Amino acid sequence: MKNFLSPTRSVIGRKAYFSTSDILFLEGDINYTFIHFITGKKTVIAQTLGTVHTKIDDSFVRINRKYIVNRNFITSVSRDFVELTNKQILPISRRRRGII
Repeated sequence: MKNFLSPTRSVIGRKAYFSTSDILFLEGDINYTFIHFITGKKTVIAQTLGTVHTKIDDSFVRINRKYIVNRNFITSVSRDFVELTNKQILPISRRRRGII
């Protein structure tokens, strides 16, 4: 079930409201999710990456068990990696290569 306040804002935590157009990618680490913004800042919430993935819109794609990427900020896709607008390179898992 997806929770939306408006087309560009999502409820991610209990009190955390973020504009999905400002999120570059999400990084999971056990029971925490780090939200990386296009400004270079990042914040952490105490929810798993899978839980957060159910609450955000379809412009995000999970590329491996650790990362969810905003499709709007992908500049290039190779067989094993995606490159984002900030020149960061993230790996694509073998089973998720065809979804981007």
